[in-house]
Amino acid sequence: MVPEPDNPQALNRFSYVYNAPLNYIDPSGYCRVEGRDFEYAEDCTADEFSKLSWANRLLWLRTFVAAHALDDWFADIEGAIGNLSGDTDFSKLDGWASLADGGILEAIQTGWHLFTGESTSYASAIGVEAARGWGEFFAQKDDPAISHNQLIETRLKAEQMGATYGYTLAYSRYEVSGRTTQWKIRVFAFGADSYRAIVPAIRNTGSVGEWADVLRVGVLDPRTSWGTLSQLGKLAQPLAYFYRISDLTRDDLRMNPYRLEK
Repeated sequence: MVPEPDNPQALNRFSYVYNAPLNYIDPSGYCRVEGRDFEYAEDCTADEFSKLSWANRLLWLRTFVAAHALDDWFADIEGAIGNLSGDTDFSKLDGWASLADGGILEAIQTGWHLFTGESTSYASAIGVEAARGWGEFFAQKDDPAISHNQLIETRLKAEQMGATYGYTLAYSRYEVSGRTTQWKIRVFAFGADSYRAIVPAIRNTGSVGEWADVLRVGVLDPRTSWGTLSQLGKLAQPLAYFYRISDLTRDDLRMNPYRLEK
């Protein structure tokens, strides 16, 4: 595949990063991680994703979704990327959000490879473990025996595993962030993680999930939730000032390292 047919450098399959090693790095041999041009690949590491511009990682996600006919199942993550890119603190490519998001995108990609049986050699052992939820979701997506509630629960669990992986990778960046940015990180993570835990519980209460779909209660479905969640997030941040937020600590994939305590 020639990524940019109009670019002569792209025709040379033996060149490294378009013969510009002082401007670009490419540990896996495929992902271009800096510069104006975008080259799609599916063996990108979290670090490589974190060096993509926010516009290019959004383009990567949309290309991935289109290539694998995943419909609107990543609409909430698209919305989150757009939100992060517009935030003064979170938009910095050397900041916490950039690497945490890189881990999330790597987990999605690796989960697809677990589902299809393709190589995951670019990922670490913990990265592969974090992606197993996505592998399960992709396997269930078109299974008629899986209920809509089950599928949404699997989908949100997969996202949580990928998010926790991203949090772990980016912890060192959290530690060197300013106090205000650390507060924003904890509020953001707490809100996102709480949503992923609460929605399955609500949907599985009696017939709530069925009625939510009939009445199109968008916030209870990751495919349609982002608009409402974005507005709720803006309202919730001032309220969080009334809470003492606990210290962020390393944790494994089974636990949420972000907690709010009164």
